[in-house]
Amino acid sequence: AATGIGVVGGTHIATAADTLTAITHATGGIAIAETNAVTLSSVVANNGAIDITAGGTITATAVSVTNAAAANDIAITASAGDIAVGIIDAGSTGGITLEATAGSVTDNNATATADITCDNLAITALNSIGASGNSLDTAVASISLSSAGTTLTNDIYILEADTVTISALSHGTSAGDVSITTTDGPV
Repeated sequence: AATGIGVVGGTHIATAADTLTAITHATGGIAIAETNAVTLSSVVANNGAIDITAGGTITATAVSVTNAAAANDIAITASAGDIAVGIIDAGSTGGITLEATAGSVTDNNATATADITCDNLAITALNSIGASGNSLDTAVASISLSSAGTTLTNDIYILEADTVTISALSHGTSAGDVSITTTDGPV
């Protein structure tokens, strides 16, 4: 699209697709309300925010903002199922919010390169965030994590590329591991 697709903070475009490609070429965000599970094969906002909700698992293969700015944030919410992260990139000044209200947030590409790049990252999941042997790989300045479940093992595994500030950490009442490590710098 030449400008926005839907209105972030307003009317979302309703979809019922298995795979979604959405690209803006000028100023404008992307706001999508997907009915079911969806693969975000290429979602790129040239200069705007991205807000995607789905009623099933979201596989975020490639989601990014081309012109990073503090207002060009990315929000992805799965009301059922997981969020499987490939690459989500808001640049060094944008924020990213991931919320899996009934599932987990997982690393979908199993590489050591950053899955998530942004300034401020907030992840909320009913179940786990990352997994043992397959941490979510991040390149962020600050991180807020909440794994809220009470009946499943709620693990949190983050591998950060450099120094990171933990702004909030909430772990459910069930047993689970918390591992936040950096490859270069303090936590």
